[in-house]
Amino acid sequence: MNISSIKSILIILVVIGHLIQYTIDKDFYINNYFYQLIYSFHMPAFMFISGYLFKKRSIDKFYKYIIIYLITGLAVLDKDFKILISNPDEGFWYFYILAIFYLFYNSLNSQKNLFIFLLFSIILIYFKIDLRYLLYYIIFFSAGIYFKLKINSIKYFLNLYINKYINIFLILFMIFLPLIFPNLKEQDIFLLLFYRIILPVLSIIIIIRNLKFYNSNKYINAIAKNTGLIYIYHLIYFYKIEINYLTVTALIISTLILCIKINRH
Repeated sequence: MNISSIKSILIILVVIGHLIQYTIDKDFYINNYFYQLIYSFHMPAFMFISGYLFKKRSIDKFYKYIIIYLITGLAVLDKDFKILISNPDEGFWYFYILAIFYLFYNSLNSQKNLFIFLLFSIILIYFKIDLRYLLYYIIFFSAGIYFKLKINSIKYFLNLYINKYINIFLILFMIFLPLIFPNLKEQDIFLLLFYRIILPVLSIIIIIRNLKFYNSNKYINAIAKNTGLIYIYHLIYFYKIEINYLTVTALIISTLILCIKINRH
């Protein structure tokens, strides 16, 4: 499975989504077509890929992600520790959610990790963590783990039942839906469920169905290997630097140079 291309596309969509939110259409971004399209699937798809890449006995990543989340939250966002723990929607939340998932799944086959998970759970309960993000994204993280276990049978099933015409229809459906329902995130409960569950699932099906079309090169690989760095770097830009087209251009160029140089080493 060509993860490099998928990760590169998704992190680029993350940056574009934040560009729309903080610069291009910052006053009306919630109704921006491209913003709605990107946010209908990109982070669930990222969690799916993260689940696919999950490996047992990788508890060290829990410590890595939780440290990154706390340092960036305290130093960059100037947030209170209690808010960072209780509200995963703050800033660099992706690392926080990922840390908890890594801890949870590593606790399933280790008494030591289970003890750490129980202890950490007590801390989360004490600080009254908002569970909505955890419960939502664990669906897609777990789906990625399951897909890795059943990759051949799932790919065979999708290739068998989703021919090229259905595939094209699903892609067009994803693209045009925000035009049909421009305020999709603010609609009734049925459309909200559609936006939060059905569209992300469709996007993952499209990604799996079209795996053979993804190609890699040294630039794509460089971006894919440094998605975490790009995630941190571009958010620091948006939070701490006055954003205009000049600084955005500097962000893009410097990020690419940094990724390529790191990849060479």
